[in-house]
Amino acid sequence: MRALVIIGFLLFLSRSTAMAQPDSVLLDQERGYDTLKISMLQEVTITALPDLSSYDDRRDYYILRRKVLKVWPYAKEAAEQLYGMEAELEGEDRRRKRRKYAKYIQKYMSENFKDTLKTLTRSEGVVLVKLVNRETGRTTHDIIKEYRGGVNAVFWQTMASIYDNDLKSEFDPASNRDDAWIENIVNRALEAGLIESVEKPDPDKVKSADGA
Repeated sequence: MRALVIIGFLLFLSRSTAMAQPDSVLLDQERGYDTLKISMLQEVTITALPDLSSYDDRRDYYILRRKVLKVWPYAKEAAEQLYGMEAELEGEDRRRKRRKYAKYIQKYMSENFKDTLKTLTRSEGVVLVKLVNRETGRTTHDIIKEYRGGVNAVFWQTMASIYDNDLKSEFDPASNRDDAWIENIVNRALEAGLIESVEKPDPDKVKSADGA
């Protein structure tokens, strides 16, 4: 059974350093009888590759890169669904409404991602958990505990232990080599336009929609 815990999480709930360079802004500046075309370009951030001097490091980095690019859409969707749910429930303390909304998210993710998520391997599930923590600042375990109840979170945590995954694991690029590589891969992919950054809902638009 592959990525069981990740499937379970995303079925209930499912930064970019890249700076898009806009079209050059051309200004006409007259000096005497000459007109100069001045092109003002926005600064572009480029993330360098890490030190991959050894064959093993190069192999491991690019294997990890494939996994990150594969699971990124699910991490992005999970983060956006979480942010959307929190925006909808802001200031709402009623447990029943929170659980009801969580069930809606579960149905949405089940209909759109269930079959694809079943193809994930254990190691891809680990990467997915890391990315969810990177994008939300919270562990998968904490999210499940808050929106589906502590008992359910304990169940998934137990299953995670059996299948070599930890829903409590945190993204720590400062002290973990693989996490540092994941950070590098995500930043480079964002800069290259290979993936899209997570979008957070506009609070004003959410309030307007609620008041409509």
